[in-house]
Amino acid sequence: MCVRRVTAAYNALGQLELALDSFTAALEVNPSFYVSWRGKVDTLMQLGRFADAVTAITSALALKPDDMALVTKRGFAYLKLGQPEAAIGEYEAAIAAGDASPETKRLLAAAFSQRALELDKADNVAEAERYVAPVCARTRVRMYALACATYA
Repeated sequence: MCVRRVTAAYNALGQLELALDSFTAALEVNPSFYVSWRGKVDTLMQLGRFADAVTAITSALALKPDDMALVTKRGFAYLKLGQPEAAIGEYEAAIAAGDASPETKRLLAAAFSQRALELDKADNVAEAERYVAPVCARTRVRMYALACATYA
């Protein structure tokens, strides 16, 4: 039976751990089966297991390095792990590769803002300004206009 169908059924039933087990089993048989890596990544993200998702994404990207959807997912995982600098690198790589989606730009803005807030809390306002300026200049995301005004 097709792994994707089985795991889709598990996902529909809310059995994410069983879905993850299916993807893991499929990858033990064929570690170069890209579809199983994507499924494993999606399931790990749904489970909130972001560190494991980063590892799985890295493995999947070794098979298909031009999958910018995975690059942006890794950026999101880094953001959830509280690693905004790593997230910024992922989103900038996706944008440089041609991903001009508003969602990627919004997430890049969120990563810059998260890093700026960390620096602000540490009373490093000058360094925080360095992270807010790109949000204002490159992404043009309205929800971060207040952050731009704060550091202008």
